[in-house]
Amino acid sequence: MPVILKNRLKVAFSLLKEDGVIVIQTDNNENHYLKVLCDEIFGNNKFVTQVCVEMSATQGMKVAAAKNGGIVKNTEYLLFYSKDGRKNIIENLLYDPRSDYDMHYSKFLTYDYKVKNVKDVFMEQYPNIEFLGLSEMYKVSNEFKEFVDDYQHNIFRYDKVTGFNINNFIEGEVVRVERNGREYYLERKSNSIEQLMFLGASYGYSNDFFSTYGFRKIRGDWWSGYYLDMGNVNKEGNVKLSSGKKPERLIYDLIISLNDF
Repeated sequence: MPVILKNRLKVAFSLLKEDGVIVIQTDNNENHYLKVLCDEIFGNNKFVTQVCVEMSATQGMKVAAAKNGGIVKNTEYLLFYSKDGRKNIIENLLYDPRSDYDMHYSKFLTYDYKVKNVKDVFMEQYPNIEFLGLSEMYKVSNEFKEFVDDYQHNIFRYDKVTGFNINNFIEGEVVRVERNGREYYLERKSNSIEQLMFLGASYGYSNDFFSTYGFRKIRGDWWSGYYLDMGNVNKEGNVKLSSGKKPERLIYDLIISLNDF
């Protein structure tokens, strides 16, 4: 079987376009061997990354195994290789939800460029609501969540920035500046210039099963909750993954699909 697999991988890689990418799913029984084999066939300089995918939850028979002292298998892996060796293979960012309020976003920029505290602006609108802190309010107050949604482009945190002459700014004054086609909101803080990073850049719909709206983070090499929608995978794209299909046919279909990107 190793010789057959090796030959199939060689054929699969040869059929890719020069800027093509091949993705191979594996589990923990074969992952390490397959990585070594792929490095040998494709070249380790063609390796992009390995992604861990949450394929199941600890439920059903797995609960009994865990209670019996076993470490339950929840993940499988995706090995990514690019034919031309490039690492930047992603065109569209994927996002995962963040359940807690990011406490760094505690400032509010008014429409006349005055800086206030988020708490103070909220209390001006809802003076009869007891304020429990940013994080707690985001969990329990629908009014505060709506406030954050409505003013996500006013709520901000400070961040470092370089390349600006401090002598061109007045301390405590927020100004809008354009540089190299990019827009900055800047404020001089005694001996430094800081930029205003608005919450809206970290807010929106996530790519999880529930399309969660709110705080989000860019997805990395850990894909959680994939098992929630496994039943619909065979409905996506133009590749039919019917049971019983021969491995060589699956590889061929995968390559055709990847080359269509």
